[in-house]
This record gives sequence, C-alpha cells and structure tokens, in this order.
Amino acid sequence: MAICMVTILACQKKQEYFFPRTAADDTEKIMSDKYWSYWTPEVQARIDADIDKNRKADAVFAVGDVASGTKVTIEQISSDFGFGASAFNWDQLGKKVYNDIYKNLFGTLFNRATVAFYWRENELQEGHKRFFAEEWDSEQWWNSCEQPHLQPHWRRPPSEPVIKWCEEHGVTVHGHPLVWGHMSINLQTGSVTGSRRAKKRLWTLWINSELKLLTDAIVRHMRGSLRMK
Repeated sequence: MAICMVTILACQKKQEYFFPRTAADDTEKIMSDKYWSYWTPEVQARIDADIDKNRKADAVFAVGDVASGTKVTIEQISSDFGFGASAFNWDQLGKKVYNDIYKNLFGTLFNRATVAFYWRENELQEGHKRFFAEEWDSEQWWNSCEQPHLQPHWRRPPSEPVIKWCEEHGVTVHGHPLVWGHMSINLQTGSVTGSRRAKKRLWTLWINSELKLLTDAIVRHMRGSLRMK
C-alpha cells in the first residue's frame, strides 16, 4: 500500500521540472528527431490510456477534523512498486543544472537505482578498483570535457558517490553485471603455450579466478548497501 501524506495548501510547493512529452514541446532539442518519430502523440495517448486503465484506482482518505470546503493537497511519498533507472550518467551531463535534475530524480520519481560494476571500466588499471571518485570523475571535469561520450569511463561513474546519495534519499540500490557476453576484456597475462584446448582451459581458469577476486572485492566494499537476489 502506498503511504500518503495530507497537508494544507499552505505547505511549501516543491520545485517542478518540465519534461517534453511531444516534439513540439521539445524546444531545447533534448531528444532526437528519430526519437520523436517513434514517440508520437498517438503512442503517448495510448500509454496514458493504459495507465489510467491498469495502474490507477479510486481511493478515499480520512483527513480528520477539517472544516467542510477546506482545500488539501495529497502527496504520495513512498510506494511498494519498484520504479527506477540506471544511475550511469552521474555528474556527466555537462551542466550543473542538468546534473542536479538527474540526481534529484532518484528519491523523488525513482525509488530504485542500478549502479554500474562493469569489470572493464571498473578496473581500467589492473588492480585499481574505481569505487571512489577521482579528479576525472568530478562534475567540473565532465563539464569541461568536449567529447564526453568518447571517454573510457563515460556512463561508468564510480559507485560510492551514487550509493551514498541513494542511501541518504531512501533509494534501493541494485548491482549490475560484471561482464556482458559481447564485451571484450583487455587481458595482460603474457604468452600461453600448448594446444588450443589447453590454452582455452587456461584462459577460462584465469578469467574465473579474476572474476571471483573482483566479486569478492565488490561484496566486501558494498556489504549492506546492495540489494541481492
């Protein structure tokens, strides 16, 4: 059951942000023309109708001893329904105002966040895990970066700042796969001799050993912070 809070209209109104729902609304060209060719008003109308039909219901609230005709505001402050997104662009959006909007979605709109643990970007230097923010992870560094999407750690922020924010704002944190099947890993293990079958077995043993070391390091560092399934 959602928990709701009833307040008199005199309460302070929270700052609201504008998000375009149509190509005509997108005056700042946040989304591409190709995006809007798929996300048409007809599609949005169907989504709105499905939300009204399947995800909304009537409710009755008891507000106590309040005079008839008093205007009240009802604000949902939590939900059992897990709704979230990846927190992969932390401090990387080029302007403080964009970063602030992005961060504030976690704890207001979203109550779940996925943190990136990709092996390749989490360990760009062998043995050095990128749990904590360094100079090139800062908002100032990204704001001055001319081609952010070409950087090796684009959409791969260090996990600690994201998890700290989520813990402070009541957001459940999810980990992410260490390796996808299509991803390549830079292996520096020297030469391997022997038959092709023997080499394959050695590579497999080495990768499994390294993955175990990385998994153990992540579990030790994030113990109590990640949601495990």
